[in-house]
Amino acid sequence: MFIYSIRYRDGCGRWSVGFAQAASQCDAEAIAICRYGAFHSVSRASLVPSKA
Repeated sequence: MFIYSIRYRDGCGRWSVGFAQAASQCDAEAIAICRYGAFHSVSRASLVPSKA
């Protein structure tokens, strides 16, 4: 299982990011469609903490 970030437009038209746990990119896109209806992109999220 991997964590994917999903970029989508919310009900007010603003860009938002959600996260989903899925086995593949295809599964993550299916989750995005079910949750948000339409989405802009799905990509595998990096879980490495940034050193700021």
